[in-house]
Amino acid sequence: GLVDAPRAALEPALAAPYVTDGTLHAISLEPQLEQQMLEGLRPTEHGTVIVLGPDTAQNVLLGLAQAAQSAENSGVRPVLVCAPQIRAAVRRLVAPAVERLPVLSYSELGAAREVRSVAVVGASGAHLALTGAGA
Repeated sequence: GLVDAPRAALEPALAAPYVTDGTLHAISLEPQLEQQMLEGLRPTEHGTVIVLGPDTAQNVLLGLAQAAQSAENSGVRPVLVCAPQIRAAVRRLVAPAVERLPVLSYSELGAAREVRSVAVVGASGAHLALTGAGA
């Protein structure tokens, strides 16, 4: 789309505001959920949206809010990372519920030397990473 071309040119810089000491703290989506979101993409006059069942959507949004809050309570500013094909639609889904959570695609993480997983969110909610292990 129209937004994708300028974003592609900016890819290396998009993650920079969220990188601390070379590390980006990421919330990611379970592969099965990403696939479900990809299959649920629907074009509308306001852009592409993701159609999920109401329980799944609620669990995902609650999981993302919980994961973001947990990371912030630990003193880090997390970003949600997902596949480039669903990034814009995920942002539309997430923004009303977790407004402060930036959404980047995997290809936009160039500014980070290390990507550290703080949580993985699936259709049933969040799985918080208790260790500081790299992703």
